Amino acid sequence: GLISPAEFIPVLENSQLIKKVGLIVINKVVKSIKNWLNSGFKVVPISINLSARQLEDSNHLQSIYQIIETAGIDNNLINFEITESSAMDDVNHSLKVMNKMKEKGFSISIDDFGTGYSSFSYLQKFPIDYLKIDISFIRNMTLSDDGRNIVESIINIAHLLKLKTIAEGVEKEIELESLNQLNNDIIQGYYFNPPMPEVELEKIYSDK
Repeated sequence: GLISPAEFIPVLENSQLIKKVGLIVINKVVKSIKNWLNSGFKVVPISINLSARQLEDSNHLQSIYQIIETAGIDNNLINFEITESSAMDDVNHSLKVMNKMKEKGFSISIDDFGTGYSSFSYLQKFPIDYLKIDISFIRNMTLSDDGRNIVESIINIAHLLKLKTIAEGVEKEIELESLNQLNNDIIQGYYFNPPMPEVELEKIYSDK
């Protein structure tokens, strides 16, 4: 069966295998994108998570860029997701990496926002496109006025900074309705579909 990233990613990071697996993932993603384009599918940007270990290694990042360039796909079809905590490990280095990504035409998301120690002042500095609201805020949003107000504040400030918001882990109709009322931009979660193998995703597209 499928194994949650929450189970195997920490193991990969601790064993130093995260970079090797990261390159395997990049190769798989660009191959899939090319196949989808050749099949006539409308391809939206695919998000790829980058760990702190990947971000700190300039040679590894260059290998990632080279794989994408060799594949010949548009860089705007790739969105790099960087966790809030990873971005804040070394702000100056993160800023340098993100600027390089933007120069190359990639889009960038800050993942798990609200779980770390960043501030909106740093969001003004980072050349990012999307802010992913952590699932913990989405869960609390429908439980109390304070929870809803926090999500509303995150969305409003993100929009002031010209960022789009992505709500993580949406599972219930009431969560979807609340997020729509708060003008959230993008929804992610089991409400629509659970994670699935590529062949199942292609079948969904083919049936539409």
